[in-house]
Amino acid sequence: MSVQSYNPRPTPTAYDKGWLYTEHQSIQRAIQGTSASFVGTGSDDHTAFNTLVNVTIQPQGGNLDIFGNVLIGSNMTVPANVGLSVAYGALLNVADGKTLTINGPLIAGKYRVFNTNTTGIAKFGAGQEVQILWYVQSGKGAALDPFVGWEGAINNADVSCRFIFGGSVASETGVYKSVVALTPKNGTIIQGTGKSYYESPKIVGTHTGVATISYKGVNYCAMRDIVISGDITTHPQVGILMGRNVGGASAGGHLMEHVGVRGYWSKAAVYSIASEDTAWIAPDVQLLGGGGIYSWYTSQDDDLGVGVTGSTNSHITVTDFLIANEVDDAAAATVYVQGGAASINIKFSGGWLGAYRGRYIQVNSGGTTIGNLVGPVEFSMINGESGNGTATAPAIGIELTAGAGQGATDMSNLRIKDVTFEVKAGGNHVLASSGADYIRLLNCDINEIQGQAISLYQAQTCVIRAQGNVTFAGTVYGSEITYPHTGGKTLTFVAASDGNRVYDDVSKGQLTPIKAWFGTATGATASPSAELIIENNVDQFIQLLNLTTKLQGLACGDSRSPLRGLLAYDHSADGWLIQAGGHGIYLYMSAASPLGVISATVGSLCLNVAGGAGTVLYVKETGGSTSAGWVAK
Repeated sequence: MSVQSYNPRPTPTAYDKGWLYTEHQSIQRAIQGTSASFVGTGSDDHTAFNTLVNVTIQPQGGNLDIFGNVLIGSNMTVPANVGLSVAYGALLNVADGKTLTINGPLIAGKYRVFNTNTTGIAKFGAGQEVQILWYVQSGKGAALDPFVGWEGAINNADVSCRFIFGGSVASETGVYKSVVALTPKNGTIIQGTGKSYYESPKIVGTHTGVATISYKGVNYCAMRDIVISGDITTHPQVGILMGRNVGGASAGGHLMEHVGVRGYWSKAAVYSIASEDTAWIAPDVQLLGGGGIYSWYTSQDDDLGVGVTGSTNSHITVTDFLIANEVDDAAAATVYVQGGAASINIKFSGGWLGAYRGRYIQVNSGGTTIGNLVGPVEFSMINGESGNGTATAPAIGIELTAGAGQGATDMSNLRIKDVTFEVKAGGNHVLASSGADYIRLLNCDINEIQGQAISLYQAQTCVIRAQGNVTFAGTVYGSEITYPHTGGKTLTFVAASDGNRVYDDVSKGQLTPIKAWFGTATGATASPSAELIIENNVDQFIQLLNLTTKLQGLACGDSRSPLRGLLAYDHSADGWLIQAGGHGIYLYMSAASPLGVISATVGSLCLNVAGGAGTVLYVKETGGSTSAGWVAK
């Protein structure tokens, strides 16, 4: 054992990119104060090393240059005012079952500093900056010989530490193998060194634990310029996990920038449950397989069962993203969002989605314990492309589904704007559930869905601007619908609907086929106040079909509309309704006289297609709405 102040200078190797010696100074100083050097003996150096750190350099503080193999055989703490500078070739060996806690700065290059092969622990106190290469057991971390044994650097550290991962995937010098889940503390920063997937280092989970990295129960962390992965053979349940501990308080406030999540997981690549105030900037997320069917799953409840606590709060923003799902499964979803009963604010904006099968986005109103989706949930400026060709592409762009057994479920404040998806022939850009458990859209805004059809069930006070066919299978109230009439596009109301306004977004004077059924095939009666208001198209042609009842209270324009009239075929009356200026008559066709046969309002007309002098045209002159009063002309 010796304590010396000399300045040896071993020859640095090519891999020693962080050599700290200069021509005039031994090792970079971290703290002003007493300077000393220590050379390890290879046997237990604890007593001498501890005395130098905690007696000689203390209480003034200072720096200690370390050389040789230092064995620490007992627990030891380095105070915050003592900086350690570890030379290339030196090693701090922590004995099994012992802990070295470093509360001051450590200065070293990108080479191994600690030996904690078995149960020894070298950990840092709050606020320290740590190079992961200080912990690794292999020389260069090539793809076939990844860095190992470093997980304790993160899992044992105190709060607010910054961990630097060097190397890159492309050069095979930045592949870090983890055999346990990484569990950073509050305020932890994980920093890579690249700006793209191939330039960044990669952490590969090679275990079957809960996650490659788990932010469960922690707050205000950051991750930048790094890739999180799961091994193709042995992989965790999820890639990145965010949410509360079971029974724990709120967790979130994270910032994720240029983070890749690419690999194999048994449940999802990203699993974010009740994570509050978390922002993702330019993530690259790709689920390649492993049994999971979701690239990104966010909810207010632990639907996939990984051991987090649900909450009524969930606030997430994702921008400039690439998210893809390469799983060949009809139930797969690239992005899955599940709602809740209180505060939810989720936004995906400006990015690309890839899907091999299933759907690009699924929005579910509620899970096992959480109720209706109240929003706002927004998807904007998104392009979706299939990885499987158009013939077998996903059939659905965005699917809106109700939780099992929930019946009629409100989905409020859903915002969809400027999105386009590659779906197979006959598919839908937006498809809402029907049947026993169905979605009722409330105060939603679906804007500029390009190309394919929209098939919704019920809607109330919504704004829908479409670029393709639109069908409402259920009742629609107080909504505003805009769609193009060109290319044979149609707008269809199947059930009784009140107070809706329909706009044509193409130039005026074109034919716009709008099919509207007030009532249903099962015999339901239309509401007397049912109305369809067509605005902003002078010469629209509107086809109104009614299967069970006469049209009642049908408006043909208002003070703001230049619409001159309405021509409609009423199935129940088997005649054409002509409305203008607030008045309406019927035009009938018959093979005989209508007198005593056809009931109509005064002023209606009937053409007898059987012909004959003075018996072709009949006018209803009297008799109210009965079959009397028809006069041949």
